[in-house]
Amino acid sequence: SNIICFSGFFFSFTLVKISVILATIFTIYVYLVTQRHNDYYRLLRSEVRKANYEKSRLTGLDIKSILVRLNELMKEEKFFADEELSLKDLARELAISPHQLSEILNEKLKKNFNTFVNEYRVDEAKTMLVEEPDRSVLSVGIAAGFNSNTTFCTVFSRLTGMSPSQYRKKELSEKK
Repeated sequence: SNIICFSGFFFSFTLVKISVILATIFTIYVYLVTQRHNDYYRLLRSEVRKANYEKSRLTGLDIKSILVRLNELMKEEKFFADEELSLKDLARELAISPHQLSEILNEKLKKNFNTFVNEYRVDEAKTMLVEEPDRSVLSVGIAAGFNSNTTFCTVFSRLTGMSPSQYRKKELSEKK
């Protein structure tokens, strides 16, 4: 519609009015359709995501070795424990672009960056909650890489179905 508006500058003010009205009607239509049909919005978002990856940025990369190195960084070097870890930082460590890392995580592991990192953090926290029963839940969350107790408890509960305290109590009672 910007092109129509710009061409209206040269041809006719009426053309500008019509293009603005059409753009408004189209925007309202899309909004109403997405509100009424949630599946349509999900499908549209999925198609946009597919279109973004059709021009894959992974051509020429050794995906298998990148995934092996990524696993090493997370499991052995515990990169997830850095509460300020970003997609950009991790990509730099892997010598690829953030877009490439995002595509690898989304396409190969079926996870976004936050989910990927938080799963490692929660696994670490689960281990610490059981192996260090005298350590506070807050201390465990911070050590695992979460930047607040609220975030830690929210993510932990979402991934495990119970709070960190409930998890610790359950696991310690089962050990006896």
